Amino acid sequence: MKRYQTEHFYLLVHAQDHWELKDEKQILKEIIKEYAHLNNHSNCEICMTCPVCQELWNLFDPINPGDYNTVCQACKEIYTIFKEKGGKKSVLILFSHDNLPHDKLKDLVEVLLNKKRIKKISMLQLEFQKIVNRTFNIINQLETRKVCKSDFINLLDRKKYEFNVNYEISKDFYY
Repeated sequence: MKRYQTEHFYLLVHAQDHWELKDEKQILKEIIKEYAHLNNHSNCEICMTCPVCQELWNLFDPINPGDYNTVCQACKEIYTIFKEKGGKKSVLILFSHDNLPHDKLKDLVEVLLNKKRIKKISMLQLEFQKIVNRTFNIINQLETRKVCKSDFINLLDRKKYEFNVNYEISKDFYY
């Protein structure tokens, strides 16, 4: 498996049924906390308290990115795709300009899909090219693969996970 130098991680979290506002806020808080923990920054006092450092790795809402996060053109394109995939249902769309290692992706999927209030997730790590047109070609040709949780974990274990593929991962009993 190739390891790309990429800094774009996208996550779309679908509700099991519907979330009330308080549920959505609680789930958002839990996901951001878990991502920080898995990113190995949760033990770094400097990274956890410095908003500029946090910009480099934390998950953020692309609609309300805050003062220190930037939503680049690639993020805007992916947001449009994820918004369409989410439809009118309750979803959370979160981005990061850092990626998780594959063993941490496995942990994140396990944690998220073990929550009763989450039905499925879509996850994408985008290879960002220095030549911007190449990045947009990748986005325009983006492939979606629907897999169940156990199949996704198997992909990771066999080192078959691919960048530039939108993995739609459901709980095992849906697929």
